[in-house]
Amino acid sequence: FAAYGVYPEFKDYYALHIMYEGISSVHETEDWLGETLLVKHQETIPTRRVAVVKDNPILKRYFVAPHERLEGRA
Repeated sequence: FAAYGVYPEFKDYYALHIMYEGISSVHETEDWLGETLLVKHQETIPTRRVAVVKDNPILKRYFVAPHERLEGRA
């Protein structure tokens, strides 16, 4: 999902919330994000463990903007 202006401290950035199944997916996606977008900030989304959920996904959020070279391109 992408949102704009939801987090006041990052009001000029898009917030991407991504759910991962494994650490290799995190690395692959973060490499791609770094090549494609300006990543201003990233963090793990705080969660609470639930006993019945055995295979917890990795939840992260990224605050991003287009690189200047990408602005104006469709």
